[in-house]
Amino acid sequence: MMKEEDAISTSPPQPVADLPSFNLRNHKLTRFFLDQLLKNLKVSVRVHNLTDQVWAGGGIVIANHFTRFETFLLPYIFYRQTRVKLRSLAHYSFFQNRFFGDYLKSIGAVPTNTPGKYELIARDILQGGWWLIFPEGIMVKDRKVMERGKLQVYNDGIRRPPHSGAAVLALLVQRYKNNLRRAMDRDRGEIETVCRRLGLEHCTHDDLNAITRRITCLLPVNVTYYPLRGSEKIFQQLAQRLPHDFLSRNGGERLLEEIAVEGSMLLGGIEIDIRVGDPLIVEAGFQQIDRRRFDTGYHPPLIKLFEALKNSKILHPYGHLLEKWLLESDRRIKTRARQITERYMKQIYSLTTVNLDHLTCEAIRQSVVSRGLPGLPVSQLRHTVYAIAETVCQEPDIHLHPDLLDPSALYSLLTEDGQPKFTHLLQRLEHAGLIEQTEDTIRFNEEKIRQAPAFGRMRLENILQVYSNEVQPLTTVTEAVARQIKSPRRFTGPDLADALFTGDLQVYEKEWQSTAAHSDRLAESKPHGLGVPFFYRGRRGTREGETGILLIHGFSASPEETKPLGRDLHARGYTVYGVRLRGHGTSPADLEERLWEDWYDSTLWGYSCLHYFCSRVFVAGFSAGAALALLLASRKGEKVQGVVAVSPPIQMQNPWLRLAALVGMVTRQVNSEPENPHLNYTTLSPKAIAQFNRLVEFYQTEIPKVRQPTLILHSRRDPTVKPESAQIVYDQLRIRDKKLVWSERPRHVIIGVDCPEVHEEIAGFIAQRIISAGAPQEK
Repeated sequence: MMKEEDAISTSPPQPVADLPSFNLRNHKLTRFFLDQLLKNLKVSVRVHNLTDQVWAGGGIVIANHFTRFETFLLPYIFYRQTRVKLRSLAHYSFFQNRFFGDYLKSIGAVPTNTPGKYELIARDILQGGWWLIFPEGIMVKDRKVMERGKLQVYNDGIRRPPHSGAAVLALLVQRYKNNLRRAMDRDRGEIETVCRRLGLEHCTHDDLNAITRRITCLLPVNVTYYPLRGSEKIFQQLAQRLPHDFLSRNGGERLLEEIAVEGSMLLGGIEIDIRVGDPLIVEAGFQQIDRRRFDTGYHPPLIKLFEALKNSKILHPYGHLLEKWLLESDRRIKTRARQITERYMKQIYSLTTVNLDHLTCEAIRQSVVSRGLPGLPVSQLRHTVYAIAETVCQEPDIHLHPDLLDPSALYSLLTEDGQPKFTHLLQRLEHAGLIEQTEDTIRFNEEKIRQAPAFGRMRLENILQVYSNEVQPLTTVTEAVARQIKSPRRFTGPDLADALFTGDLQVYEKEWQSTAAHSDRLAESKPHGLGVPFFYRGRRGTREGETGILLIHGFSASPEETKPLGRDLHARGYTVYGVRLRGHGTSPADLEERLWEDWYDSTLWGYSCLHYFCSRVFVAGFSAGAALALLLASRKGEKVQGVVAVSPPIQMQNPWLRLAALVGMVTRQVNSEPENPHLNYTTLSPKAIAQFNRLVEFYQTEIPKVRQPTLILHSRRDPTVKPESAQIVYDQLRIRDKKLVWSERPRHVIIGVDCPEVHEEIAGFIAQRIISAGAPQEK
């Protein structure tokens, strides 16, 4: 990488070799390989703000450096989106193997020991070429780039500023342009001399004019990975299998660490955010330095004048002053280069895509380092991270990961079961020995959190520090964390319930807006408002108001299906939550993208809301909702006081529903004839039907685990679900407090406003269980 001491030379450029041309075949094969890699591995790449910047003229892409993968990924992404080929500098050691070295050269890489490499790069940029440079100079594995408020990176045991070579290159290119422009204003002989030195002999006068007018820019880029993971097992296995001499030639343990971390990230699934900043235009910001410098390198008359003055008898005693003046001019260039470097490095780090793991790790670090806390309740940490995220999301200059912009991911931090990615992070931290986790509490390993492992093992042993270091340049984030750690926001039960309901409304609104205008035949968007979940609050302090009843609608329907029952129960004083299963109440195209686990997560959301608001919770579901109600009861145990399963599905009247996989090979949609077409979808995807089948298969295995009092209601003349299903569920329940009630209505939906007897049965069941609360006994 270019270093600060590689300042602009004051002597004329020396003849340099031409750049190797791109091998189109190798370039295409490399793109094909990366295409297949990204398609077949769990790798998601999001590119932000890469538009037409590279068409404005030659320049330098400057990026942070965390993995080897970036050296191939960034040129690939730039070509894929702009059709511009990026060249790059690579360490000369990569070219020691002749075959691999020739391959790297063929796709645009140049070894760092190439004679006159800086002149080569500057001349290529002058003609519109683009180069990739990592100004940090190394892979910053610990991501620690701040030291006492200054930009510093780790290298060879010391902290040093980032290399300013990219800034020096930009100034060099600008000087070349100025020299060319001045030569064109004088005589033809000088133009030929300058063109020969800059390798522009082939250019016409119009070409030269275009070059002098073409802007040159530094384009900052940040690459953020999420989540980070490393496999010590992979590390150990490779250490045992690879020959010792191979390891010693290729970096030894450092190579194994890179394979372990970066390999497990790619294989285990990774999201990569590539964010491009605003270009720093050389011509717009760097003119002043060109007017101030004493330019001996490209003006033969000035060279001759300088030598004549220095050697004249009159001025010879003062020659040292001329030399000092020239030296001071170069120092000004170095100072300017450092200023430019600091400017674009700050922009690179400000482009970090902040995610949930950043906030969690920084919260834990500050809890230990700033507050000296030995640990925290799991719920308090989740609530703290939510409050931090809520604050950070309001900051206009922070770039956020989609999870922090998605209410379903953000608000799920407040649910009783927590956010899955948050849970996975805690598991990784526990595996690394940074925390100890019980069911309700996290204890911090202060010594290990504070300790910095060997640089080469940081990503394996302390990802908490890696995540925390990455957001240190973002003072807005660190200050938001500090405020919450110092004065944590306290949530009451009603606060949490209200926040979750607000989040549920936002989830629906976002999904409806994204699918309402879908042009696909599966779109069939439902009217706005049909899928809105409802939360009818009872009066707190009363027996009924402290009893929460979760209502779960059926497959392809919406909360409107359970609203008549909800209103009846609320009129009796109960608190009622009508959940919306993901993909429902919007469009069949939305439902097609959902798994049955998403529906269960929606159920958990509504349960959490009632759990925080009420002292006891009952759950009642219809059809597929009955399956989810029984599944929730089996997993929540004593936290759920009773279950109502209306028309639970096991055996269906239409056998073709079991053939969803085969149907999906023929058509993307299946026509449906629901009893309430204004509530249900009239077209369904075979993929969605397949998920319904999987739910039915799975919940049957959970029925024997249900220990709560259970009421089952079913119509003997149900045209959708065979009545035998209710009997099967009843027989599989291993409790005494269970009841099966039959309806004679010739329909599937028996919870509507015209079914008061069903409402009475459900209300009576709940009232009786509240009075005679007690654990059901097994047979």
